[in-house]
Amino acid sequence: MNVLRIPPQQSTLISRSLVAKGTKTSPCHAMAQLSYPSPTVLEKGNPDAAVIYLHGLGDSANGWVDENSGKSWAGTGPRLLSQLPNVRFVFPTAPQRPCTLKGQVLTGWYDIHSVEGINTREDAAGLRESQRYIEELVQAQVASGIPSDRVLVGGFSQGGAISLLMLRSKMKLAGVLGMSTYLPLWEEDTIISPENRSTPILICHGDDDQGVLYKYGQQTAEQLQKLGANVGFKVYAEMGHSTCDQEMEDMKNFITKCLPPK
Repeated sequence: MNVLRIPPQQSTLISRSLVAKGTKTSPCHAMAQLSYPSPTVLEKGNPDAAVIYLHGLGDSANGWVDENSGKSWAGTGPRLLSQLPNVRFVFPTAPQRPCTLKGQVLTGWYDIHSVEGINTREDAAGLRESQRYIEELVQAQVASGIPSDRVLVGGFSQGGAISLLMLRSKMKLAGVLGMSTYLPLWEEDTIISPENRSTPILICHGDDDQGVLYKYGQQTAEQLQKLGANVGFKVYAEMGHSTCDQEMEDMKNFITKCLPPK
């Protein structure tokens, strides 16, 4: 496993105009009356591949699509589409749910109790429910004519954790991207399905991350490596629970490698 350490970066947002359009998806499962909003979809022409990208706790699709969201990752969706016009970008939004860690109701893919000991007291039901929802989004891409092996699933923080759960899917994926995240439910027997044994995986983490501690990103990469996964691990110096220009470039390059134009 190659670990590339990236020097500190100053984030510079690039503004590009693009109208986001909604998409119809199949009805999702209900859990404690949680409601999944319709995803935001960005595409040009007739895409031959798709990226499904999940936001982190308390965020939404808007955080990654709106150039004025105030996030370090603001405008990522439109920017990537301008660079990768063959790819459809799907940004789902998590439902509102109680968050034990924060003591309030937030958008979240599952409940979380602690930053330290992040793999203890896991919300297994919430994790699996969100995984099933993302499986439905992949199936929606297949129904639209894009095969699952042309679909990459990625995410930030909680969204990255759900993305890594998708390695268990029986659908072959083009790639899995986890940013500032960790591997949940790692003690279960099946972490990677036979279908995704060779699926490219990229784990990105800042070494000053206090939201999902750096050690969990490192442990995730090591655990996947032990299982024989095709995993890369990139570390960004002095980066906290955020993103930087170099990570965004690495994200684009990984997507390009996994989903080259046909």
